[in-house]
Amino acid sequence: MNNHRIAGLFLSALLLVALSGCGGSKENNESGAPAPKKKPGVKVMVLKTQPIAEKIRVTGTVGSRLRTWINAPAEGTVLSLDLREGDAVTPGMIIGYIMSSDQQNMLAIVQAEYNQARNVAGNDSNATVQSAKARLDAATSLYKSAPIVSPIKGVVITKSVEPGAMVSVRQPLAEVADIQKLIVKTALPERYVSAVKTGQKVRVTVSGADSSATGVVSLMYPSVDTRSRTLGVEITLGTRKTLRPGMSAVVDITVASRPSALVVPYDAVLFRPNGNKFVFTVTDSTAHARKVTTGIETNSMVEITEGLTAGDKIILMGQDNIKDGAVVKIMDNGPGAKGDMKK
Repeated sequence: MNNHRIAGLFLSALLLVALSGCGGSKENNESGAPAPKKKPGVKVMVLKTQPIAEKIRVTGTVGSRLRTWINAPAEGTVLSLDLREGDAVTPGMIIGYIMSSDQQNMLAIVQAEYNQARNVAGNDSNATVQSAKARLDAATSLYKSAPIVSPIKGVVITKSVEPGAMVSVRQPLAEVADIQKLIVKTALPERYVSAVKTGQKVRVTVSGADSSATGVVSLMYPSVDTRSRTLGVEITLGTRKTLRPGMSAVVDITVASRPSALVVPYDAVLFRPNGNKFVFTVTDSTAHARKVTTGIETNSMVEITEGLTAGDKIILMGQDNIKDGAVVKIMDNGPGAKGDMKK
């Protein structure tokens, strides 16, 4: 009987200890309410106006606005062609001679008659020899070789024949280009045709050149290529000693610009399932989802045409984890932060 009583007292003591432990935990948590939710941290920027421009990049080839072939003036044999690639030529400059096959045949006949007369007579004082010599002089004067003449000032780009070659009339012999008047030929996608005008300045970077250069759109072709859906464009370049026809070029063309626009980083713009765009702003530590309309876009920035005003605080980081009306904590951007981000 005493043993049962002792066991009961021991169990009662254990129960009291357990209850006192529970009471102590409640006191440590004060009211017992759950800990307050942590405010999500965000980084913001103050919206202001700035310029924005949309550019496209196309490829092209350096060429010469003035480029032509020097053609054979007659059918015959190229007697001489005194030039090579890279040589400079001027308008009217004689660079070689051609004699027609008929003329060569006639001269060969008269020359043979003269040689035969000399061999028979044995001296030049013979009347027959003198008569043959007179006919040879007349034929030589009559059957002159035709000069090959350069029509323009420039540099020889290509030489297609060598002396001794038989050529036909108007056959190309050499190509000449004026490298002081260089252009870039490129193709513009048809959706940008209305955004580009003649006289517009563009940026041209040529492979192998020392730097980029400013060019001017000087010609837009009258029709679009139906296969590539592009429009041919020519861009005039200034004199550049490092440029040569045939070099590849990259052209940056502005197709839309605004000197003063409300601009935000592209990542600040979010999309709803229906396609509507919105941006989170912050007022008195509360986030607000603002529907926006966008305009010009670049790789990293986008113009806001409706929905925001200058001075609005735009959430740049942390907006993916908040909802409209959420209370947020604006984070410090840290030392060295750039732009118009604010605490």
